[in-house]
Amino acid sequence: MHAATNQCQTRFAVWEVLTLTLLTSAIIWPTMQQFVERWRPDPENVLGHGWLVVGVALWGLVKDARALPVMAPWRPKLLPAAVSVAVGIAWAVAQQGAVVGVQQLLWPLLIASVLWVALGGPALRQLFPALLLLWFASPLWTLLHGFLWTTSTNAVHMILSLLGIPVHFDGNVISLPAGQIQIAAGCAGLAFFTAAVACGGIIGYLNRANWRQQLLLIAVAGAMAMVSNWLRIVTIVVQAHRTNMQTPLITVSHYAFGWTLFAVGLLAYCFIFGRYGLRVVAHSKAAAAMSFRPLPLLAALVCAALGPMAVVASPVPVLSEPNESVLVLRSVAWQPVVRQDSTAWHPQFAGADEAALYQSAAADSDFLYANLYRQQSATHKLISSNNALVPNEQWQAEGARDGGGAAEMTAIDPEGHHWLLRYMYVAGKSLSTVPWVSQWSYAVQRFAAIPAAGIVIVAARCGTDCAAAQVRLADSWEKFGMLLVGQIQSASR
Repeated sequence: MHAATNQCQTRFAVWEVLTLTLLTSAIIWPTMQQFVERWRPDPENVLGHGWLVVGVALWGLVKDARALPVMAPWRPKLLPAAVSVAVGIAWAVAQQGAVVGVQQLLWPLLIASVLWVALGGPALRQLFPALLLLWFASPLWTLLHGFLWTTSTNAVHMILSLLGIPVHFDGNVISLPAGQIQIAAGCAGLAFFTAAVACGGIIGYLNRANWRQQLLLIAVAGAMAMVSNWLRIVTIVVQAHRTNMQTPLITVSHYAFGWTLFAVGLLAYCFIFGRYGLRVVAHSKAAAAMSFRPLPLLAALVCAALGPMAVVASPVPVLSEPNESVLVLRSVAWQPVVRQDSTAWHPQFAGADEAALYQSAAADSDFLYANLYRQQSATHKLISSNNALVPNEQWQAEGARDGGGAAEMTAIDPEGHHWLLRYMYVAGKSLSTVPWVSQWSYAVQRFAAIPAAGIVIVAARCGTDCAAAQVRLADSWEKFGMLLVGQIQSASR
């Protein structure tokens, strides 16, 4: 009878952990929709291993829930509830601001806070290692993309020099006697890296490795992935040189070759480190003393749901947009530019509901730009890594500085001309010179209204002495830039 009772209690523990995990994920369903797309199995998808990681994490939660420590009768506690509410609100703000990465990183923390409220601290400590695996299915590791790209370029340069291959490097472009090969952003090896560190994390969890051993497993896995990517690029370059650019690795595709090379390295890694850190963790034989407990489950979910409920209660976006233009300058001093890409300078802001570029009638090297986002989403927003104040990557832009109420920066175009730019981000009632401040301000305002957002930029080309351009810039900003700022703000609903 006692064994049957323990088995029944264990089943309740497992089902409560799984129920809380799945219902918490359902509460933030927009984030889960994003994950489904990011976990799509595809050689080019950097999180294509996501479903495997989630499967291992769920299996780990079930396994660890079978041996939860004995629990005292449930009583509501302020700290776990406050943490759960705070994480839910943080997710809600990120959702309103269309900050996708933050939403996805908060997912495991929201589940952990719910389990803390319902099951208590000792149970959370046992379940937390399995929850940590979920971060290997999140975009956390994509933050290293720039580092991986730069490191791959430098490493390939060094290896080719040691091999004596006659190449010339110009940034990330490799010039061979028979042609050129570019180490593009997609050649950074991010997909290999994220899959490798996920494998290291899973091995560490299965072996119950301590945190030092876990860090070593992840670091070695990441290093293996980086070296595999370097060998892939070097092999392609060597074959291109040997075949006068006729190798199938260039004329057809190198994806299969890259993944094959990475698979060999991953198998070697698993063979060497598969049992590293392996230790046996003794669990108490006493089952968690629990029967079906609806009150803790409901209380935990309510705490987590307060933030998402605020998102549901916020104003609903209007599907039909007005056709009347907002960004209009009726002044003979500025002439509208019909095709932005026909000018020497034009910024890049994809998906704007409205954009206007004006050229000075007095100085053809002076421009005034403004755009408007009536509402924003993950793929349609003002602050994005794809948006830029200069036309393309060939422009060299310096860091921003204070320009007396607006931000200023200097840029150099491909022809070597210097440009002064003065700009300001607008998000409803908020004016800011810092992009992330503007985006988070938009997110907070979004709970009560649908704030219009946009940017206003004044640009002027100058020689080695930019004093005259500085005066023109300040005058244009005060007379016309602030006028466009007000027009953007007036479009809020």
